[in-house]
Amino acid sequence: MNPVPATLEADAALAESGTRQAAMWSGDGQIREEFAACERLPFRDVEWFADQGVSACKLLGYRFDPTEMGEAAFCRAFPGWPPIDIGFEVRRARVQFLRSGRVVLTSNKRADPGALITAFVIPAFNADGVMTDLIAWRPRTGHIGSTERTAGWLAGGYVSEDEPLIVHPDPLAWLRAGRQGVVVVHEDLARPALLAQRTLQAADVDHGEALQAMLSKVRLPRIVVPAFPGETARRAA
Repeated sequence: MNPVPATLEADAALAESGTRQAAMWSGDGQIREEFAACERLPFRDVEWFADQGVSACKLLGYRFDPTEMGEAAFCRAFPGWPPIDIGFEVRRARVQFLRSGRVVLTSNKRADPGALITAFVIPAFNADGVMTDLIAWRPRTGHIGSTERTAGWLAGGYVSEDEPLIVHPDPLAWLRAGRQGVVVVHEDLARPALLAQRTLQAADVDHGEALQAMLSKVRLPRIVVPAFPGETARRAA
């Protein structure tokens, strides 16, 4: 799977065909209900994102910001459907981060009131545009997890196999880039998909080294051989 839009022209072609206008609110009813119960971002959060280079338009699903491009240039680049993913929005909620990497939202009866902290909530979609997971992220501490633990990464759209898959170090960089590329949420779930790529593009040398170290974490199973009469089972050489 190659989930990154290659160029502005590729996004324009998809927008023209109406691909990005598919109803992205389909999926598990409980996930949709939990996301709908999350709070829309207050102005102070929108301002914080703007200071970090993420506009309000990008928080609402736009891949390219018309205010950044200029209205005339935006209309020329996208004469048909605008480059927006219906159903995508960054919200916030009180959540509980569990050691397993899972997250429990405050709307869930299983949440421990004493362990709840505020985090941003980002919906994850599969290749068919179905909402499959909710990613909770707290920039101040770097905590990241998901309610269903089914999404190994947050991903954008399609990219040519000839282009590297951009891997961002955190959701902020991913949002700033208009969600082009991926950001790892659960290493164990994302590792097989990342290893299947021809080329990965990291943010910098340090991030590239961290990514390489993460991909090298492969737990090999213990191997034993059957015991012969009078012997105990022993590990293979």
